[in-house]
Amino acid sequence: MSIRESRFGRLVEHFFAGFLDNDLISSPETGMHAALTQILGLVAAPGCFYCLLMLLKYAAVDYPEREIITWPDKILFISFSMILAGLLSVVEWDALFPDRRDYQVLVPLPITTRLLFATKLSSVLLLLGILWAAVNLGPAVMFPAIVGSVTKSSFDYMRFVAGHVMATFAACSFVFLFFVGLQGIMLNILSPKWFRRLSVYIQLATVLALVLLFLLLPMLLFSVTARVHGNDPWMYAFPPFWFLGLYQELIGRGSPVFSPLAQVAVAAIAACAALSGLAYWISYRRHMKRLLESLEPGRSGPGFVARLTTVVLNRFVLTHPLERGCFQFIRLTLLRSRVHRLLMAAYAGVGIALVIGGAAVILRWAPGSRPVPSLLSVQLVLSFFIVSGMRFAFTVPAELNANWLFQAAEPSETARCRAGVRRAMLALAICPVLLGLLPAHALLWGWRIAGAHLVFGLVLSVLLVELLLLNFDKIPFTCTYLPGKANVKGFWPVYLAAYWMYAHYMAKVEYRLLDRPAGFALFLSAIAAVTVLLRWLRRRQLGPEFRFLFEDLPDPAVRTLNITH
Repeated sequence: MSIRESRFGRLVEHFFAGFLDNDLISSPETGMHAALTQILGLVAAPGCFYCLLMLLKYAAVDYPEREIITWPDKILFISFSMILAGLLSVVEWDALFPDRRDYQVLVPLPITTRLLFATKLSSVLLLLGILWAAVNLGPAVMFPAIVGSVTKSSFDYMRFVAGHVMATFAACSFVFLFFVGLQGIMLNILSPKWFRRLSVYIQLATVLALVLLFLLLPMLLFSVTARVHGNDPWMYAFPPFWFLGLYQELIGRGSPVFSPLAQVAVAAIAACAALSGLAYWISYRRHMKRLLESLEPGRSGPGFVARLTTVVLNRFVLTHPLERGCFQFIRLTLLRSRVHRLLMAAYAGVGIALVIGGAAVILRWAPGSRPVPSLLSVQLVLSFFIVSGMRFAFTVPAELNANWLFQAAEPSETARCRAGVRRAMLALAICPVLLGLLPAHALLWGWRIAGAHLVFGLVLSVLLVELLLLNFDKIPFTCTYLPGKANVKGFWPVYLAAYWMYAHYMAKVEYRLLDRPAGFALFLSAIAAVTVLLRWLRRRQLGPEFRFLFEDLPDPAVRTLNITH
């Protein structure tokens, strides 16, 4: 009997398929194997393409100088591996331990808890290993051949390849073991209630940090050479530098600067491995006992502030039951669904990274100074990505098997449902951003300009919401999702142009109109009129026969003109 046909192999295959069997990355039309192939191609392409670009970079540099300029590239490969491992660890945070369904289905079978533990961990490691191989095996072969300065013989080339493989794998393992150990420690010292609460914040903070690191990485690479030459102590606070030192030691290019960093890398891996192994083993036993002895965890009721906010919204904003139903359904789904929270955090991280990219301008601006377009665009950048993230999250179903309830009770007043969706985007995405930035704007420019800036951002955000909902014919979180149907590869110039027009061109328009109250009011009136016109056209286009879409079908293989009648 082969390993795959054994009990161990079947359980590993079952858990591994569970990682891909979700509506975010696969669908019944695409299948899990196709989804896995797309993911591997997506993560493997950047490294290989970057290696091809390096041909021009290293061709213009003499051989003796090539060693120095390899340091930023090595940091890049190491950092990308660590980011990938971190995202995988956070996305599969809840999959590291068996859930209640696994326990109830598998434990009554002749399966020991030891076997369940081993297969669950093996499936996670298998997925991590496949993703690591897709990211690093291509550059491991191409990068040493392109550099050429340390590959004077076949032995040197093979040593360079082995060093690249071992350094990136060590960096990937360090991040994974760190999150496993963190989860195990939390399970040991926290109650189930507090563990669930803190897990949400840790996942969101980690996704934000990793997205920020990925987008700001090109800026950080410029300082790598200077920090190494100056033996900057800050290198010990940035883990990719540890594994750069390990990389240099493995390929025989160590130095008094790299040797201590390599020692830190080895010590960090050993500490995380020991800590995660012990914490995982202890917490695994406690976790299994809690699944056996405890009831399904309940949720506490809303607090006083939440109840008061709900009363105010229902009384003055959500005046119709259908509007209230859609609004609360969206709010509770975003609060309780881990996948949708991570999606929102990823989009927010991109917006924050773009804002931080202009932090040099923001930090040197003194209070009382006249606003400039780079500062005026901050709230537009954040609102664009957060609202776009919410719009994308709407397309990912929360619990697809339960959408029969919405199909059976589909409301006839679709305009009321769309109003609830629109107000949810305004209240949950736009208002927190604009009101959160208002005190900072008032400190910089005074309350008069800050208030005008708030109104400008609100009017533009309402128009953005209307544009994003223009072709949205669904109730959020209730329709099947087809990965890749949005055709981002083909339409990315359109998305980029829309972002620049909304976030940066409109900031320049606002800058020119701040000293012209009449022009400012006229421009906002024109934007409001366009928004009302779009809403009216959309309502007229739908008509009384409109029905919501609950199954997003792929494009037909053969298109017909339907002119036979």
